[in-house]
Amino acid sequence: MVNNLHVKIIFTTLLLFFHTGITNAEMSKIGFVNPVDLLDKAPQTRAAKEKVELEFKVRDTDLVNKQKELRRQEEILKRDGSTMSNEARKKLEVDISKTRRELQRDLDDFREDFSLARNREMAKLQKYINEAIVKLAKDEEFDLIVGDSVVYASERIDVTEKVLKILREEFKKNVGK
Repeated sequence: MVNNLHVKIIFTTLLLFFHTGITNAEMSKIGFVNPVDLLDKAPQTRAAKEKVELEFKVRDTDLVNKQKELRRQEEILKRDGSTMSNEARKKLEVDISKTRRELQRDLDDFREDFSLARNREMAKLQKYINEAIVKLAKDEEFDLIVGDSVVYASERIDVTEKVLKILREEFKKNVGK
């Protein structure tokens, strides 16, 4: 649905160019950016990923330790369950069940929080990318820069590397901040 909307917007914009008499390519300046390349190559992407991973490292380690504890309890039950007293076996089974529920709840919370943090960083990244595209468009006097839902764009109008250059320069400026 969203891609269809992008196609309609791009098509309408191009029709407007042609209907207003701007048919000569020298009169209009059109560029293309590859959003996948921008996300893959922008230094802000790697920094955002590292930030989220660092933010969740302690929780991830705790979850791994809880999983190990659950496995240890299950191994004890499997190995010694038949020789344990009824009371000790039932207590261990209750502990395993409790640990399993807590672990599942913690995993669900972790996934949700991680996803929210990743989405937050992706929104910031998208803002940086959009600002870099607008900066390039204004600096080099582009009339139109398209991205998503483009079926074909020649290398002649591909400005992805120029946008990446702006993103890299901005990243270098902001690293110390």
